[in-house]
This record gives sequence, C-alpha cells and structure tokens, in this order.
Amino acid sequence: MIVALHLVGCDAPIVGDWRSDKVLGNDKRNKLHVWSDNTGQAIIYATPASDPLNWVKFNFDIEWEDFTEEFDLHMDCNDGPCDGDDFTMECEVVDEGDDKVLKLNCNANKKWEDYPLDWEEDLTVE
Repeated sequence: MIVALHLVGCDAPIVGDWRSDKVLGNDKRNKLHVWSDNTGQAIIYATPASDPLNWVKFNFDIEWEDFTEEFDLHMDCNDGPCDGDDFTMECEVVDEGDDKVLKLNCNANKKWEDYPLDWEEDLTVE
C-alpha cells in the first residue's frame, strides 16, 4: 500500500532516517536523512566498474520536492569522487502493514540508474 497522507501541519512520510534495505559488500549500509524543510543528506557507497572491490564513499546534500505520492530527491554530490555524480531519485514510501518498517523505493537517473536505491526506515537512529 502506498502511503499518500499529506495533511497540513504534518511531515511528509519521507521525512526521517533511512538506510539501505540490504547490507552492502563492504558490510555497511547507505544512509539517508530527510528533513521537513525539504533538505537532507545522504551517504552512499559504490564501487567503480573497473574495480568492484574498491568501495568509495559519496556524500550528498539533498533538496526534495513532494508530489503527494512521489518524492523527487535532487542529490548534489559534495564529497567523494564527484565527477558528474549529481542525480535525481524518484521515490515512493511503501507501508507494508502492521509491525513492519516503512520502505522507500527509488529509481535514479544518470550514472546511478542501475544502482539499487531501496531503503528502509532506520529505527536505530534516535
């Protein structure tokens, strides 16, 4: 079920802390922090195609837009080998029901088009 709540005075369902839904090959998870002022930050690890064992850390500043059922996150690379690594993620929040964490399913463009950008609510952050 897609979460489509957008009430005046309430935060959009994308606001919060997220982590990649799977542990990466470097035993870490990507992190995504989305704030109610339409900004955020992310840490994403990736490997170059020429060296799949060499994990590189990218830091992104985020500006996001709310389109009710979909959210566009404009990812601006500010640290890492940021050569053309800015991109946009189109995401939707998915509620899988009772006692399950929220999921954030995203598709990206540019170099990140084939990178798995699926997230889950990060309940470890206080």
